Amino acid sequence: MMSADKTYLYGLGEKLKILREARHFSQAEVAKKLGIAPASMSAYENETKTPSLEVFAQLIAFYDVSADYLIGFSKDNLLKSLTTEQVDIIYRLIEHFKKENER
Repeated sequence: MMSADKTYLYGLGEKLKILREARHFSQAEVAKKLGIAPASMSAYENETKTPSLEVFAQLIAFYDVSADYLIGFSKDNLLKSLTTEQVDIIYRLIEHFKKENER
């Protein structure tokens, strides 16, 4: 049974997994970068645990996404229908464009 505090975060785990896999990180690698236990990262992706506000903010910064996207308020669900490989291509293009703009 889903607790009341998780209903607004429905889909968070799937989004975290897509973002992580698109960057070719393991759960342990992301956990280490964020300074959290690997078991916590697994629990967030499996939606058995909700991240604290501090960890949520770290996830937003780490993945460079909006809070609205992770929470599910954003209407932009374009990534959901894409394969991991397609998401990877999009993120590589974004990184390429960021480097180009720094010139």
